[in-house]
Amino acid sequence: MVADLGLRDILLRIPLADIDNLQRYLALAKALASRRLVFNILQDRRHIEDPALLRQSLQKIFTKFSNFGQDFVIGNAINRRKWAFVSLEEYFDFFAVAQRLRDAEFPGLRMAGGAIIDFELPNFSRATKPNRAIKYDAFAAQLYVDRRGAPENKQLGCDLLSKLRWFAALAQNSGRSGHKLWITEVNWPLKGTEPFAPATGDCMVTEDEQANYLARYFLLVLASGHAEKCFWHQLVAPGYGLVDNRGGTVRKRKAWHAFRTLHALFSDSKIESFEELESSAFKLTARGTHGLVQALWTNDQQSTQQVDENFSHLLNQQGDLCEEISCGKLPASGEVVYLLQQAVTFNQKQREKSGQQPNPTPEHQPDHE
Repeated sequence: MVADLGLRDILLRIPLADIDNLQRYLALAKALASRRLVFNILQDRRHIEDPALLRQSLQKIFTKFSNFGQDFVIGNAINRRKWAFVSLEEYFDFFAVAQRLRDAEFPGLRMAGGAIIDFELPNFSRATKPNRAIKYDAFAAQLYVDRRGAPENKQLGCDLLSKLRWFAALAQNSGRSGHKLWITEVNWPLKGTEPFAPATGDCMVTEDEQANYLARYFLLVLASGHAEKCFWHQLVAPGYGLVDNRGGTVRKRKAWHAFRTLHALFSDSKIESFEELESSAFKLTARGTHGLVQALWTNDQQSTQQVDENFSHLLNQQGDLCEEISCGKLPASGEVVYLLQQAVTFNQKQREKSGQQPNPTPEHQPDHE
């Protein structure tokens, strides 16, 4: 399933609470050895309260998993007591144990820290300036926007682009990192999936909205230029994943196809321009494996947009319908459409019918889970 998506970058979570079953996670890392792996170490109270035990467990993890990847995220959602940390001070001590071990025995590892969940500027700012002799190689953030619906919607006057600018500016100003930002979680809980959904209420979306918001979120992250890595949480999960595995069957949601299309079009791409247009419309242009590609969408508004003369074909968000553009204008909506210079489809049956060659597997960018 990972190969079918074309993904090369995968984030694996290793919970310290399950340290006695480390072989299970190691087996998964071995199965994904051809990918670029990032490991997120999840805290528990036992390891927070016992620095010696923490060092011992981290030594096991670094020894076993550093053969499969050099990037580690230390901690997760550190500003939520339900996930074990009582204060940010506890987290700084926790990270310091990891840093001392890394510096002494594993100098080649990169460690991301901070790991603040949601758009909480006071907590993120505090995490960027710990009163300890620690330094992050990158700042991690679980930058959810689901409580505001679409990624273009505002919270405290900030849409997703503004939130990324804030985080990037705070990271750069901290002097405690390489000015890199890793978004390690984002998703939207799905309607009708209780009790599997991680949250309920107004933040829940339909599967159509999930696909739309996923594509738009990653496109905005690319447009910002502020995030080195960005991961969807997660591949298989009934309440929020790209794949639903309820009832003993595997069903790929629309978001799965939207993700595959997005990755195939924009991996290894170079962003050439980004425009915010009238009628809450957005246009991102990039050059990559499939030549010049332009993504066009709105913040769920209906509008008509002018088509640049460079483009002759239209591909839908799912990557399974490509047709010639017959006039100089197109309707735009909350579902992303892609404008191309040549016919491309990521639907296997349509590829075979049209005689297209298989699409090459992208190498990098953006990163995913």
